[in-house]
Amino acid sequence: MSIFLMAFSLLGFLGDPVAIASDEEPGSRLMITGQIVNGDGAPIEGAQVTAWHTDAKGYYSEGNQGDPRLEATATSDKQGYYAFSTIMPGGYAGEDMAAHVHFRVTADGYSAAGATIQFADDPHVSKWRVERQLKKGAFADILQSQHDDEGRLTVRRDFRLE
Repeated sequence: MSIFLMAFSLLGFLGDPVAIASDEEPGSRLMITGQIVNGDGAPIEGAQVTAWHTDAKGYYSEGNQGDPRLEATATSDKQGYYAFSTIMPGGYAGEDMAAHVHFRVTADGYSAAGATIQFADDPHVSKWRVERQLKKGAFADILQSQHDDEGRLTVRRDFRLE
């Protein structure tokens, strides 16, 4: 287990990350983590976090037809934490669009939430939008990636459900 995952485990997440992309999927490795909380900031256990994105070349599926091939659902643990292991998506093939990951978060007794995150170092994301979004911390829709000790890119996206 990487130091990053060990540190994340100390914060409460004790499970293995859910794989969106297999280890054989071409592309740079990406770890997405976060916490699901309620309006008061208390963790929500059992929230369903679904994430999907394109492959490294910018395609959702073979021929870009049908449902996304790279999609998975994680369940938040008792402290509200979740984690995905995947690859860095590509922007849509043939289009001038930033790489991004879509999310949908649901939990019993709460309104569903959705988000699309982008990456601060993507050349298709304006510096003005990056500066504005990074002020939101882990709730931002544009995230600054870091490298962990295994060379993977890592980002954290938290969600607040009402």
